[in-house]
Amino acid sequence: MLDLVYEGPLEQTPWRGFLKNLRAVTNATCANLQLHCAHTIEAENRVFATHADTLVDWQAFQDLYGRKYAEFDPMPPCRLRPGAIATIEDYRGSLFHRDLLMPLQITHVVRTCFAEPGGMKCSLELIGHAPLGPFDAHRDITVLRELLSHLERALQLYARMTRARRETSMYQGALGRLAYIRGFE
Repeated sequence: MLDLVYEGPLEQTPWRGFLKNLRAVTNATCANLQLHCAHTIEAENRVFATHADTLVDWQAFQDLYGRKYAEFDPMPPCRLRPGAIATIEDYRGSLFHRDLLMPLQITHVVRTCFAEPGGMKCSLELIGHAPLGPFDAHRDITVLRELLSHLERALQLYARMTRARRETSMYQGALGRLAYIRGFE
């Protein structure tokens, strides 16, 4: 799994291979990773790995969450402290749990967050849909704790690559404008 963590930044869809493996290892119904740029709570990129037999449309679930339930989430992924781990027990009794998770039969949530020094942050969720269990929060927490330092380093590499790509694009644009202006001299 560590190979997949470090190969993640190089994938066309970052960390898709890692998420598929993590979902299978933990028996989660959905593994979800959200990348957040520095100084924003909006996800720059979302990646899902889902169980083949799931009946839940996880993209629609995330869209509904963002439109209607994010404000009721007692521990939103983008606001978790890096290294913190939340489980469904942290949500019991909340409007978020009662009105979103329970009706969809989501009985298992393990959420964590990690960050890199430049401000990019990433949240990772393991979600279990009741008909597909069994789920094991203790095991999932142990797996995530063992992976967190590696995920942080891989995120740092991803952030550096992303910043380098943006910088290169900016310079290419400036050179293109300069060539255009020089063409009129």
